[in-house]
Amino acid sequence: MTAVEIIKQQNAVVVTEEDSSIGITTSNVSVLLTAPGTQGPPRSEDSGVIYLKNNTIPTPISIANGRAVASGTMLTSSLVNFEKDASTNSLKYKGTNGRFHAIATFSFYSGSQDTCGFYIGVNRDASSPLDADADRISESEIYVNAGTQSNQPKNGAIQVLVQLTTNDRIFFIVQNKTKSDDILVEFMKLVVRS
Repeated sequence: MTAVEIIKQQNAVVVTEEDSSIGITTSNVSVLLTAPGTQGPPRSEDSGVIYLKNNTIPTPISIANGRAVASGTMLTSSLVNFEKDASTNSLKYKGTNGRFHAIATFSFYSGSQDTCGFYIGVNRDASSPLDADADRISESEIYVNAGTQSNQPKNGAIQVLVQLTTNDRIFFIVQNKTKSDDILVEFMKLVVRS
């Protein structure tokens, strides 16, 4: 059985009128239930967005079936307990721990008839580089056929639930299953929210 700690405070506003004067009294009220080893209530505000906009830097894929971290200049917004990792194309979680819904939407170009894979990755060791193979979340895997070569991008979306702890980095991965052919992710938005 899990023990629960209850912390209780009082919060009230009382307005009284007596002999043409108004008195206001305040006190705090809150109830917090926490299980041992947690940091309190869910952090409903934890969120981060990393994105590519009008990206022109292709991601090199050196071998057929090869994976790589998406190339380009990543931008960020709506950062609460997240920050852009200074040395990688990833978001770094600065909170304590939590379960998150990660959603990536993207448009890309690749060679004619290329079958391209896309993933969300999580790196749990801040001292190691991002690894498109070892860090990928297999449940996030999707494939999109690039179709016949044209000026029209192809689109896709991924979503996955992921557990994050302090300094975990979350990022976007591309793969060309067909051949060693670059993938240009022109637009991409990765939203991570608790």
